[in-house]
Amino acid sequence: MTTTWPIREENNNEKQKLLNVNLPIDSQQQMSINNGSTDIDITKDIMEKQPLFNNDNNNTKSSFNNKYLFIFLSLYCFFRMLLPQQPFLVEFLTKDKHISLNTILFEIFPIYTYLTPFVQLTISFLSELNHHKLFFLGHRSILTLGILANLTGMLLEFFSTRESIFLLKLSEFTTAILYATDQTFYAFLYHIGNTKEYQWMTSVSRSSMLFGLVLAGFIGQIIYLFSISIKVLYFIGFVSVLPCLLICIFIFPSPKQYKKKINNLNNYNNSLNGNNNINSNNNSLNSNNINNNDKVMYSPSVDIAVIKIEENNNFKLFNLFNNCKKFIVNYILDIYHCYTKDFNVIFWSIFSILSVSIHLLALTFYQTFFKLLSLHASFLNVTIQNNNNNHHNSISLNGFFISFAYLSASLIILIPTKLKKSFLDKIYGKVMCIILTILAGTCFIILTINGSNFPIFLGYLLFIIYHCIFEFCYVVSYSQIAKGLKVNRFASIFGVNTALSNGCQVLIQFLFQVFALSPLDQFRVFGFILYGLSFLLILLLIINTIYSKCCK
Repeated sequence: MTTTWPIREENNNEKQKLLNVNLPIDSQQQMSINNGSTDIDITKDIMEKQPLFNNDNNNTKSSFNNKYLFIFLSLYCFFRMLLPQQPFLVEFLTKDKHISLNTILFEIFPIYTYLTPFVQLTISFLSELNHHKLFFLGHRSILTLGILANLTGMLLEFFSTRESIFLLKLSEFTTAILYATDQTFYAFLYHIGNTKEYQWMTSVSRSSMLFGLVLAGFIGQIIYLFSISIKVLYFIGFVSVLPCLLICIFIFPSPKQYKKKINNLNNYNNSLNGNNNINSNNNSLNSNNINNNDKVMYSPSVDIAVIKIEENNNFKLFNLFNNCKKFIVNYILDIYHCYTKDFNVIFWSIFSILSVSIHLLALTFYQTFFKLLSLHASFLNVTIQNNNNNHHNSISLNGFFISFAYLSASLIILIPTKLKKSFLDKIYGKVMCIILTILAGTCFIILTINGSNFPIFLGYLLFIIYHCIFEFCYVVSYSQIAKGLKVNRFASIFGVNTALSNGCQVLIQFLFQVFALSPLDQFRVFGFILYGLSFLLILLLIINTIYSKCCK
């Protein structure tokens, strides 16, 4: 039994509404419909780089197509990082839950380390399924999943006990999901804007994240200094996550809206490929017999849909299998072409992979490093006298220190928005990145010159400088990678880069354990790795310059 949808004729205005996407050229130059033929004077690359959500009907000099949506995106970034309980997780588990430190370090935390690369790749793959008809999620669904995972993880940590260690292990899995959705957020960010706005959007959104970390650090440190229960920090964390969940559900574009926009783009791109055969396709569609093999056909150029439904389940399963196979093959080819078609992508990806791995390790071990320096600078420790037993407790002020580092970086990363786009897009931006990478490595080397006798104030200053350098280059690298992509596989490329970065982090951390390096030696290795990264980037830049000249 077959069901055929009637052929519906539409006027030219209805055909134009199907696109619903503003293009940078005059609408009369985009399409002219004369006697059923369609002439399109626009390239596919232009279509691929158009924003999916453009509410501006006029060609104005607006710096962003949907400013209100971006305001909510910034609020999402701010509340997403407002988690004051995270720096005190170990103390909460040891003192309140009475879990041994060895259990935390060797049974619980490693789960997150080893799961992150696989979870990152899976989340990135699921984020890209919004481009295919087999299965649809959309970026909003993935971001909502991350927020729900965050809430679940906090509840598991809050209600866990020494007898229920499996709850803490499960919370590490939810934490991996949460941080894996960060790459989906950047992909969503680039989908709603155009290429000229990538740097501005990246810097402002990242700055909002860092401001959230600043406030979280100050709140956590103040509560800790006044000996208030860490459970209060969890209540603050619960409250701060709720606005993110509401923004994801009610403000971000729904999956149906997203799919409609993507289908419009795909239909328009399909009409590009079938421009020379439109008249022949019209004749063949009108002459098709209804009793042909049951399948789904859609021709966007003439807006005729003939849907035939077959009851044979074997055919449906076979068709689904072929579609899945085709999608996976095309997906892998897209990832390959993203890395090979533009030098900017491979250059900034290599920088991102290695620099992020070093930065994550530096944030992991900075407390141990500065604790070693503080042993020789007792005036930086706040000592209090316990009335019950006469012993001294040292209270760390690293919460204030790292908050000030995030605050400084949140202001520095706004500088790229004031630079000329041609400066960052050309070779000057890459040379600047290499110089800053050398300076970042030098900061690590200087920190280890005098060993543990190094002045701790100067050590704090150098670490803040390094942190600002990293965040500056980080936002530049993300926007440059997004600009260089020929296909809108943002989530996949960022996910692969992050997974490789996590893999490098695990490898370096494993080598540290094998060679039993001290915190000073670890920071010295960080500096040499950044030197090696800068040398590799110089080599790539030279090879690309020579290759470009030879090809020309």
